[in-house]
Amino acid sequence: MLHGMEKVFAIINLLGAVPGLLLSGIIWRGGAKHPPNRILAVGLVAYCGLLFAHFLSPWGYSYYPRRTGLLLTNILVHVSWPAFYLYLRALTSCPPLKEGQKRYHALPVVTYAVLFGIPTLAGFEPFQVLYVSGMAYTGVITLAYSVGMLMTLVAYQRSIENFFSELTRLRLTWIRTNIALSLVVVCVQILFTSLKSLGVDIPEAALLAHGVFISFITSVWVYVIGYYAIVHPDIFQMTHQMTQELAHHDDVPRLPAARAEDDASSEEGASFDDDDKSQNERIVVEKLHALMEREKPYLDEQLTIAKLAKRLGVPAYALGRIINRRLDKNFMTFVNEHRIEEIKRRLSAARGTGEKIIDIAFDSGFRTKSAFNAAFKKATGVTPSQYRDRP
Repeated sequence: MLHGMEKVFAIINLLGAVPGLLLSGIIWRGGAKHPPNRILAVGLVAYCGLLFAHFLSPWGYSYYPRRTGLLLTNILVHVSWPAFYLYLRALTSCPPLKEGQKRYHALPVVTYAVLFGIPTLAGFEPFQVLYVSGMAYTGVITLAYSVGMLMTLVAYQRSIENFFSELTRLRLTWIRTNIALSLVVVCVQILFTSLKSLGVDIPEAALLAHGVFISFITSVWVYVIGYYAIVHPDIFQMTHQMTQELAHHDDVPRLPAARAEDDASSEEGASFDDDDKSQNERIVVEKLHALMEREKPYLDEQLTIAKLAKRLGVPAYALGRIINRRLDKNFMTFVNEHRIEEIKRRLSAARGTGEKIIDIAFDSGFRTKSAFNAAFKKATGVTPSQYRDRP
């Protein structure tokens, strides 16, 4: 029974490692145009090396007598997780990392090598103490990086919602899926390491099943990356382009009323006191509402806060702050509310004409059916069809 499961364990690792290594080569070649991809390729090579090491030594994480195998796999973990984190940071720039800061992410693998690698090669005894402490350290590092990736994604999504009028979920789904899979692997590993450190006697079958499960999840993760890289090769490019737009969103004319009357006399460069700023913000809000009613810029599916701010003659960062503070919503919600009102008017006028709801939605500025349905249900509490069929 166990012998058969070992074979399954080895095959799963091999099926994840070989395609992943080939994929990393493809991603590396694409790094000439998109440098973050080369960071991803490095992480993927280390990750697939981990799977291949498990294939050569099917006991993997579940058993500790094989010192060199354990040392190799953990070192690869400490290379891959920082690489994935750096890739996400490079892709989203939320916030951007300075060149010097990137070097700090070599510390996990260096620290592991010093604290656990050298003693392992030197034959430290009892090895189980070294094994449990090393696995605990690896668990903490991988969990920290997984949480860091999740926080980066949340920050990135908030930036998008304050800048873009429509969020194509496919652009973020692949990142979210990868983080979810990494968290599953980390949590399971921490659980088994904790049980071992507490001296809990875990049956061999359970340990091997744990190894098969981890290998299956990690192999699936490789195929998720492969799916988006091959079936949707534009995803990586689009996400990076969105980041570049976010990085330059304030390259628009400055607010005329916000010029400092005497910049030299102000240490902070402030141009108005609180009352002046409040009055200025009210003027901008009035102009904003007038523009939305008169010119209907929300019909542009590619509308961004930078485009809207330029039409108003204000800086994008100032307009975003005003929408947040004065209207108590982000830019995406503000624009989508206008789109929903436009759709509601057209649905009422189109009753009995046979005009399709989705055509009206696309004409009103929505780019995808899923984004439209979600926004409409959130704003009205009913589906578009239910709203149209109301008496």
